[in-house]
Amino acid sequence: MEGGKNPPVQPGKAVLLARRAFAGEFPDSATWKIDSLSIEAYPETVQHLASPLYDKRYYVVGFAPPEYKPAADHYPVWVLMDGTVVLPRPEGATGVEPGAAPNAAPPHR
Repeated sequence: MEGGKNPPVQPGKAVLLARRAFAGEFPDSATWKIDSLSIEAYPETVQHLASPLYDKRYYVVGFAPPEYKPAADHYPVWVLMDGTVVLPRPEGATGVEPGAAPNAAPPHR
């Protein structure tokens, strides 16, 4: 994305890919809204010239459940600039797990 070029995956395509991947995560996933969309850089720990991830970006698409309340957690989905989608795989058993009953509890990161 150097020199002001468009990203390899356009924002609309990133949202479409994220929504498709998210569709199987919760029984009511079709009712979830997108509450955030951003392009982020890989963490500073890999931002040195020798890193293969130097100057690489990815999308974060945040989904909010239908009963979403401001400041509540959302469910992030990452879309890499090659179109690969990464879903969160939380450690532990807190919050809503994929496949849980609709409208259970707010999701976690």
